Amino acid sequence: MDQHSTITVRRAPERHRYELLDAQTVIGTATTRTTTTLPARSGSSSTPSSRTTTPDRDWAGD
Repeated sequence: MDQHSTITVRRAPERHRYELLDAQTVIGTATTRTTTTLPARSGSSSTPSSRTTTPDRDWAGD
């Protein structure tokens, strides 16, 4: 890995994820699942309930 590389995050809604990029190379992904809950006295709301980040094997470390 280049000591001076800049890692950026790009939203990819068509893939239902965020992508971690080194230049234009995807080096990992992050996904969030949204669930709908029904509170006892108010309307429904959506909250993120599960997040998963998966780095590319070359970037995962030891």
